[in-house]
Amino acid sequence: MNFAHFRSTSIILTALLGFAASCSTPEQTVRLIVTYAGQDARLERGGESEPVAVGTLVQTGDRLVTSTSPMDLQTSTGSVVRLRAYSHVEVANLVAGTSLNLSQGSLIARVERSAADEDFRVVTPTAIAGVRGTTFTIEEVPESGAHLVVQDGQVALRPRVRALEDPELPAADRAAIEQVLEGQEVVVGASEQATLDSQTVSVIERMNASEASNETPPALEELSAVAEPVRVQSAPIGLREQAEAMTLVQLDQELIERAADGQGQTDLRDELASAYTTERDAALDRLEEHASAFDLSSTDALRNEYQFLEVVNLRDETQVSGAVVAQAGDVLVVHTTAGIRRVRIPDVSYIDYLQQ
Repeated sequence: MNFAHFRSTSIILTALLGFAASCSTPEQTVRLIVTYAGQDARLERGGESEPVAVGTLVQTGDRLVTSTSPMDLQTSTGSVVRLRAYSHVEVANLVAGTSLNLSQGSLIARVERSAADEDFRVVTPTAIAGVRGTTFTIEEVPESGAHLVVQDGQVALRPRVRALEDPELPAADRAAIEQVLEGQEVVVGASEQATLDSQTVSVIERMNASEASNETPPALEELSAVAEPVRVQSAPIGLREQAEAMTLVQLDQELIERAADGQGQTDLRDELASAYTTERDAALDRLEEHASAFDLSSTDALRNEYQFLEVVNLRDETQVSGAVVAQAGDVLVVHTTAGIRRVRIPDVSYIDYLQQ
């Protein structure tokens, strides 16, 4: 089958989410609020770029860009997302669910099981992850495609074919592509990771690139011929992954709704920031207690758990040595031989790797 004559639209359209295309703007049923953002985080909307502030109501079509610091967000259904440093996400859809297009970098999310009707998806250049009730990390690795790690719950992962995002794609062609992709979809469970086969990545990238060019794409049969397009392996969840998941801060839903309704109100932004700090500090208390159960009182033990260690050089010319396991708001979480250490980002001068 040849799809050279089909051109993709410039954004993820409702075909991906299973909704009919419409000329009218549908009501936004999921609300997405920024609960933490570093000073260098940006929001791109309508061709304009602006700093992201706590309490910002993110809209469909917005593009979020992080630099040296992560950004935390929460949906009106209680799901929380941390967009890691140096990552780009476009909010593709917030109608009866959440669809995020991760074009660069990585994110970690905890999707509430209670949000039974929420369709939560993360779309990368090479794959689509369908999520419901789980904690997971997904990353788009250059030349290797999507890399998914599931801590708990389940995530369905399959290759992404951009042709399906064209509302004018003939029904017969759509059905043929869907049939192939349904056979390649895998369900990734707790403590498992999934990656795309290198041949699958190559075919997908060429198929998707052809949507924006006049080149002839590879035949669909080339994709269907891959014996194991998505590879699933065991992935024991280490302390680093546990620490980041534990520091995902969930705020009171009533506060999130009030913040969404009261855009621009300084008192609500301050209340959000204060609530975030309170919940973050409580999460760090729990993390400290959790980490104390592990005997990591020597540098060798830390290195065995985390593989590589860092030296955090502070502005007062002191140092903190250990494993940087997470950044929660403006606090860097460092696991040292004496336990968990909290380091404020403004106090950090630079970070080096600890030499063996």
